[in-house]
Amino acid sequence: MGATCVSIQAALECIPNRTATTPRVTVLVAPGSYHNQSLRVRRSKGKVSLVGDSPDPAAVVVLGLGANGGMCGGGDATVECGALAVEGDDFALANLTVA
Repeated sequence: MGATCVSIQAALECIPNRTATTPRVTVLVAPGSYHNQSLRVRRSKGKVSLVGDSPDPAAVVVLGLGANGGMCGGGDATVECGALAVEGDDFALANLTVA
């Protein structure tokens, strides 16, 4: 049983800092399109799986800031944002599309 969060990033931030021996945490994402996302999985969160709650990866779509014309290159407006940044070594992604 887990917590319900208002966003995918909020769910990732809710994960307490962990050690290498701590079991994997799975963040289950409901079907839908998540627009203007910039997700970051911090190394301190340990083993994390981000899993779409559908066997069809097209049913759960995470679109980065650049997908809707947004830019975030600091002072350089030509650098698009990515939808997902993973800092840790043991991350898994399943049943969802990141664009």
